[in-house]
Amino acid sequence: MMAGSVGYPPEVPDSTPERLSRRPLRSAGVALALGLSLVLAACGGDPAADPTTDPSAAGQSSDPSAAATPAGEITTDDNLDRIEITGDDAPTVTVPAPWGISETTVEVLKPGSGPVVAENSWVRVNYHGVNGRTGEVFDSSWERGAPAPMSTDQVVTGFKKALEGQQVGSRVVVAMTGADGYDPQGQPPDILPGDTLIFVIDILGAEIPEPTGTEHAPAPWMPAVTVGDNGVPVITQPEGPAPTETMSGYLIEGDGEVVQEGDAIILRYIAIAWESGTVMEQNFDAPEPDAALLTDLVPGFQEAMIGKKSGSRIVIAIPPSAGYPEGNPELNLAPGETMIYVVDLSFVTPVG
Repeated sequence: MMAGSVGYPPEVPDSTPERLSRRPLRSAGVALALGLSLVLAACGGDPAADPTTDPSAAGQSSDPSAAATPAGEITTDDNLDRIEITGDDAPTVTVPAPWGISETTVEVLKPGSGPVVAENSWVRVNYHGVNGRTGEVFDSSWERGAPAPMSTDQVVTGFKKALEGQQVGSRVVVAMTGADGYDPQGQPPDILPGDTLIFVIDILGAEIPEPTGTEHAPAPWMPAVTVGDNGVPVITQPEGPAPTETMSGYLIEGDGEVVQEGDAIILRYIAIAWESGTVMEQNFDAPEPDAALLTDLVPGFQEAMIGKKSGSRIVIAIPPSAGYPEGNPELNLAPGETMIYVVDLSFVTPVG
């Protein structure tokens, strides 16, 4: 798997305990770093193509003798009036090179109507980057043929400024100063210290930290679910026989992206055993939600998640035949027991 692209965290060894997955769940950043290899796989690992946050990391691949852009050769503006952007899908950006911006500037080209990108959250975007000094394209997810998932706390400052507070469905343009980009080292040969970078960004999806949307009455098969003082859902032990097939339904139906087969997801959850009421696991009080590739989860969880929308709170019942027929000692799950999950689904993105 790939690491380091578009601000992805580095790959780490497999060290977390087995839970609902065939393979371990991981923290959100690590799981997506391992699973979402679209950018580096497509661009061949070109370090100049990555809006990473860490200038020192960028500088490790740069020429230490690279000179900064000569200030006298650059026409510097305080607005984007002379930047021409055309194209309804993949944009074309025309720059009066050599050109620079005096202060990082963001403009909304087309407003969206979806969820707002929260601070330090995951997004899925298409982007097209042009160097103001040269007028040349140095990176484009459109050219690679796949949108890029990234976290806004793992990208350069200018990219973060462009994304946070915008709505899904928006197209924005940002011209960022070298200080908000790759300074002090730049990323030679394509990006020198001081270069202004222009990005056109389409925001396709965003993490929804809390369930938001239409509330649904619990289905007859669902156990009672309340919320404790600490914000963690409480599942009341169900009465009656457990379902013999996988069941799922909304308590809160969000309006985010729909889970498709093979996607990666970010989620918080709590689970009990139907027959005993024992809490098997929960991550609501963890510093970060967990993330997983859908294909790594037990069959019942996969079935339940497909078709669900991010921003939702979901109740899932997984019988032994679709979960752990022989039980799972690490979860205090006895053979033949059915699992009940309450899941807050916050982010969905395709893989590959």
